[in-house]
Amino acid sequence: MSAHSEGFKTRAMGKAAHAEGNNSIAIGAHAHAEGRECIANDGSHAEGFGTFAHGWGAHAEGFYTTAIRSESWIVKSTGVGGDKRIDIGSNNLSVGDTMLIAFRYNAPPMIDTISYKNGDYIEFTNISDPSNCLVILRNFSSSSSAPHAEGFNTVSSSYHSHAEGSSTIAKGVSSHAEGAETIALGSSSHAEGTSSVAGGTNSHAAGYYTTADIFAGTAIGSYNKPMAGSATMFNSSADAFVIGNGSSSSRSNAFRVAFNGNVYGLSAFNSSGADYAEYFEWQDGNPNNEDRTGLFVTLDGDKIRKATNEDEFILGVVSVNPSVVGDSHQDDWNQKYLKDKWGRIRYQYIDEPEKKQVITHNPEYEIKYSEPEIGDQGEIIKEGYYEEVLVKEGYVEEIIISPAGQEYLPVLNPEWDSNMEYIPREQRKEWSAIGMMGKLLVRDDGTCVVNGYCTPNGNGIATRVTTGYRVMKRVAPNIILILVK
Repeated sequence: MSAHSEGFKTRAMGKAAHAEGNNSIAIGAHAHAEGRECIANDGSHAEGFGTFAHGWGAHAEGFYTTAIRSESWIVKSTGVGGDKRIDIGSNNLSVGDTMLIAFRYNAPPMIDTISYKNGDYIEFTNISDPSNCLVILRNFSSSSSAPHAEGFNTVSSSYHSHAEGSSTIAKGVSSHAEGAETIALGSSSHAEGTSSVAGGTNSHAAGYYTTADIFAGTAIGSYNKPMAGSATMFNSSADAFVIGNGSSSSRSNAFRVAFNGNVYGLSAFNSSGADYAEYFEWQDGNPNNEDRTGLFVTLDGDKIRKATNEDEFILGVVSVNPSVVGDSHQDDWNQKYLKDKWGRIRYQYIDEPEKKQVITHNPEYEIKYSEPEIGDQGEIIKEGYYEEVLVKEGYVEEIIISPAGQEYLPVLNPEWDSNMEYIPREQRKEWSAIGMMGKLLVRDDGTCVVNGYCTPNGNGIATRVTTGYRVMKRVAPNIILILVK
């Protein structure tokens, strides 16, 4: 079978298996274990100290890491009532069930049986320190597909998952956990930092004790508040991004953005711009792409034109440095979605089928020992031998990575053409941002003075008057800074 072992008390049992180092064990075909007290089986690779790799393509490296695919529970609390019981929450376990236990510190994973159960509490036969348990797994068949654990005391326990760092857990399909004590639970989720949890499908949690528990949500910072939305389905009104600024005693957010574009902040918004502006369309379309910066404008219906000294109403000044800009429609046509008569976007629920991923499982083999044949006179007729026996054929499995449900989406306007390029108003000559409040630069005819007042002349240019807009400063021979309120 070409098995090979070297070092101190190593064992290699299986076709092309290899074990080296100190008390390392390679069990099963093509297994490779190296280092100290490492265990690898069936096409897996374990290296380092106390690592455990179980399943085809599994890889565990570092210090007390575990790469395995199985049903698992994360330990919530331990040492109930001073005894050896472990609380793992609601479960369907029974006394006598065989489990694999990964530990927090200074102990390699071990297989043990449940000796006692009462409600959510279980007790194992040989575990003397339940407070050291990190995660408990069962159904650990070797049908895993390439989980990878590295670092210190990490656990990778699902298809294509990856755990690295210190005491991290990657439990979702194709999930990734890194840092210290982070957990990636959702499919294709990513947790990083310290004690962050990515619980939603496609979610991302980073920072310090953050939680991203909704579909495609991102949480960073420290101790954010729970995000609103579904863990597995997209919802346009759900939270998209939060920055937490809380503590262990009080979770809170500094900043929050929803998928519908709403933005919420805890404190001030600071900008180098100095006015509030909104986009308006020129009545003449600005056919020659004229630079009209610093001109006074007025309204004619819902469009703008240059203001004159005969206009009773002045809308504002063409601005180039606003702090806030309204009605900009930077990303999409303003009629992309259907709206009600008040301009509110209409939403609808859309049925979304479950999403699956195809996993190919390799055949599973078992190493069996055949006893030697002994003759009537005690002679050995046939030597004992090990052989590799097929115990399970290879097969293809479909796993659900996202369940069926309903997504909450805006209703598209049938007149919207996704193939047409959209040019934002900021880049179109017929639109300008009009500053209507704040400090604004205005063109003048050279007559305006500081601490004096101005209004537009016949061409939208400021001229000196006794009452009007306050002149704050002259910045150029034909430009002044005024206050609009």
